[in-house]
Amino acid sequence: MLSAALFHLNQNEAQGGDFHLIMFTSEDCPACQAWEREIGSVYKKSDYQVDFPLTRVNFSAGAPSWLMINEPLRGTPTFVIIKNGQEIGRITGFTDREMFWWQLSSFKE
Repeated sequence: MLSAALFHLNQNEAQGGDFHLIMFTSEDCPACQAWEREIGSVYKKSDYQVDFPLTRVNFSAGAPSWLMINEPLRGTPTFVIIKNGQEIGRITGFTDREMFWWQLSSFKE
C-alpha cells in the first residue's frame, strides 16, 4: 500500500522554482493501474521526468498542509502540477497515453 511516506518532495524543494508532478493514486483504482502500465514504466526515462519530477501520493493521505491546491481532490488519479509550492494545473483521470502526454506538455514553459 502506498503511504504518505512516499511523499519525498519536501517543502524546500516544492517552494523552489522547479515544477513538480504529484500523482494522487490509489491501489484499487483501475485508471491508476492503467496509467502505471502505459506511462509509469516509461515516465522516469522521459524528458518529462526532468521537467516534472514525479511523486506518487496515496489519495487517502490527502495533500500535505504546505501544498497549496486550488480545489479538493475528488478522485484518482489526479495529477497536480506545482510550482513554488502552489498548484498551477491539474490533470484529472486517465483515458489514454496520447491524451496524458498532450495534457502534460501544455504546462511546459
